Amino acid sequence: MNSTPILPSLTGKVAYQFNPNWSLKGRADYQAINKNRVWMAEAGVQYQLNPEWDIELKYSHTNNRWESSSTQYKADSVVFAVTNHF
Repeated sequence: MNSTPILPSLTGKVAYQFNPNWSLKGRADYQAINKNRVWMAEAGVQYQLNPEWDIELKYSHTNNRWESSSTQYKADSVVFAVTNHF
């Protein structure tokens, strides 16, 4: 029987808007139980085009380790996002 662990989570976010259109953002998530853990962090800059649209450029880091299945995943990426707020 295969089981999927439920991991308790801790999340922190910070944002600083240095003028009406530009802001800096950061986020970190950490989940762990026993020897299984998931860790993700990202930081970036966001520009608000208008009240409905914004664009963002951010760096993202992920590090997951599942000791119960001997699996590990690491990734670093740069993300460009276009977001519509409806």
